[in-house]
Amino acid sequence: MSAPRPAGNRSCGAEVTWKFAIFWGVICITCLKSSLVQSLETYVYSLTKSNNEQKVDSRPTSRLVVFCYEGEEYKAVKLWTTATLRLIISEEDYELFKGANTSAVQEQYHNAMKSWFNLLPWKKEEVTMDTFRLSCLGVATKTSYSVKLKIRAIDPWLITYLFLGLILFFNARRLSKNIVFYYGTGMTVGLLASCLIIVFIVSRFVPRKTGYVVLAGGWSFSLFLLNAMWSNVQNILETYSHYVLGYFAVAGLLTLAVLYWRGPVTDPRSLNLIKWTLQLCALGLVYGSTRQIQEVAISTIIVILTIHCFPRKILHYILSVWRRRFPPKVHLLSEEEYQRQADEYTRQQLESLRQYCLSPKCDAWRTISRINSPSRFASFVEGDSHITDTELLDYDSDPAPRYGVDLDDSDESEMSFRLNSP
Repeated sequence: MSAPRPAGNRSCGAEVTWKFAIFWGVICITCLKSSLVQSLETYVYSLTKSNNEQKVDSRPTSRLVVFCYEGEEYKAVKLWTTATLRLIISEEDYELFKGANTSAVQEQYHNAMKSWFNLLPWKKEEVTMDTFRLSCLGVATKTSYSVKLKIRAIDPWLITYLFLGLILFFNARRLSKNIVFYYGTGMTVGLLASCLIIVFIVSRFVPRKTGYVVLAGGWSFSLFLLNAMWSNVQNILETYSHYVLGYFAVAGLLTLAVLYWRGPVTDPRSLNLIKWTLQLCALGLVYGSTRQIQEVAISTIIVILTIHCFPRKILHYILSVWRRRFPPKVHLLSEEEYQRQADEYTRQQLESLRQYCLSPKCDAWRTISRINSPSRFASFVEGDSHITDTELLDYDSDPAPRYGVDLDDSDESEMSFRLNSP
């Protein structure tokens, strides 16, 4: 007669059996999904300037439709030309897959169908395509929709990025020492980094091992939240406007308090790191604005770095030699132009003097006590001419300058002044 088996062994065997069954079940379902994905039919459409719109009808099941754009002719004049595919769909039950060709899009679609979780369900209504190379976009949905190709000969955003990059690169040293830029950048980074605090708080309510995984991918999860919020920013602001304003107000005030407590950066090495970071961001903007043609992008960055690193002394020496060799032409005034400018400048200065005398800054009593003709001065302040009719007639008859003082009389008056002085 055999001895009875312990109850613990039987429960352990049952647990192993259930785990084994779940494991083989997952494998079978995965193989079934793979076979279904491989049997799905893919539709491919080619879009051009003439055939720039395509409509797709609804189907009972989801299917993959690929739209390919062959690109423009490779020319430098089309540096800022962009091509975008606009998806017009009424529902949000769709997935997008972008690749260099149809095979790359199908591979992404098959991997997404085989996987159990789609970690990055990005959904956009406008997708940028390669301007000079073949690029394809796959749309997987069962809803009817239409796709339209839009080509911009000159994208204003690319030109804006180029000028912003140039301004930021050559003003990085000044901005690194600017207090307004310090507080503005610090508050922006603080508001974006506050998403990690939310991720940390959420991780406290999940198991410890899972919490570590969430914290390890904190920035990725934060970017996912930002993308989801940006896609539905209008609905969020309309529905939760008070909570959004309260969150930004509290986070902004806390960030401002920390920045005020730390104070602006004064260490030279820290300032250099900030300057170099700004310059790297500026070069990224320049590259992004000219990345359609790699040769132009790299050449532009090389020219910018050469100008920035070129010695100032040599540059000033070259400019001085150039000015000596090719001096600028000086425009000499004619007598009529000289007289016209003199009259205009005199009129402006007299008007400036009149406005000063009428302002509270002028001490009227002190000024009147120092002049010989207070009534004439008052008439000038009120708007009369500063020249009397007699002076004008004398000038017209003899325009030569008159000093009105005889040299002998001047010497005599000067001598009497010296004798009478204490």
